[in-house]
Amino acid sequence: MTIKKHKVGILTTHDEINYGAFLQAYALQKAISGLGYECLIINYKGFKHWILEYWYVLRAVNPIYFIRKLFKVFAFRRDQSKASLTSFSFSKKSINRYGFETIVLGSDEIWNFKNCIGEVFIPAHYGIGVTAKKIISYAPSFGSIGKNEQIPNDIKNSLNGLDAISVRDLNSKIIIDQIADKKAEIVVDPTLLIDFTGDEVKPAISRYILVYIAGKIPDDLIKQTIEFSRKNNLKLISVGYRNKWCNSNCIAVSPFEWIGYVKNADYVLTNMFHGTIFSVKYRRSLCIVLSEYRMNKLGYLVNEILGINDFVFSKDRTLETIFSGRPNYSEVETRLSQKRESSLQYLKTAIDG
Repeated sequence: MTIKKHKVGILTTHDEINYGAFLQAYALQKAISGLGYECLIINYKGFKHWILEYWYVLRAVNPIYFIRKLFKVFAFRRDQSKASLTSFSFSKKSINRYGFETIVLGSDEIWNFKNCIGEVFIPAHYGIGVTAKKIISYAPSFGSIGKNEQIPNDIKNSLNGLDAISVRDLNSKIIIDQIADKKAEIVVDPTLLIDFTGDEVKPAISRYILVYIAGKIPDDLIKQTIEFSRKNNLKLISVGYRNKWCNSNCIAVSPFEWIGYVKNADYVLTNMFHGTIFSVKYRRSLCIVLSEYRMNKLGYLVNEILGINDFVFSKDRTLETIFSGRPNYSEVETRLSQKRESSLQYLKTAIDG
């Protein structure tokens, strides 16, 4: 007799042109499937959000940069086709037709209602208008939403009705503990749950510092990075985002190509959450730049999950000092192994009930 598998759907920001957004969804699907469940990523997006997302991604005054970003979209679509998805729909009602026994909300900044394009928030990401026997969360974040900010009542009411809640940082846990009857559990990002061996695409270059930076970083750090690269005969390769002070800007890079750039880098300079995670996964020498916007999630990851605060750039800690060593990855892995085990146990218990 064939035993029907428990059917799980993941509702998240899986198809944004963002490395972390895709890789967390891909990893969560693999982790849930690895636990023995049938799992699909729910291919849903609000129409207005879909239109504006492409507008923000593709807007560029420089036509050459526009073409590079367009090719980046094509590169992402190639890798995104490797995940198992439902049919695409702009309608929330389509989610409920699949008869998922469990829907998992997460594991990105899906609860940051101030960071959503085109909408104050995306209701389905809070479970609003979505039906299943169980609706749980795995490692979402409120991002830059602080613990003292006012949370809209419809968000409060929906999150309070979830069957199990987990988040990926302390700030998000505090918010949930304030607005919901259930206490939130802190779990690791799903990219820390699986092995990406075999997915990576090795770049054609070698001897480089990978620069994975979005937004502005201190001018002094840029100067130190350029000096360090020249002194050590290393190229400065910016991947995914344009940083004009680098030797090369590789924009049209797919997620699995991006992983390959991280894996094969001599050093990594990043201010990004998943830039830090994958640098640690591949045991790279890295320098982390903390910004106010990402402090809630990246600061907690660096200090509490990974324990690598010594590799954060500051006025008292130069780039060369940071790059002269690397984290004690044996200790990092010891910290992660326990958190990984408890995170998988949360998933299994929450799905099984």
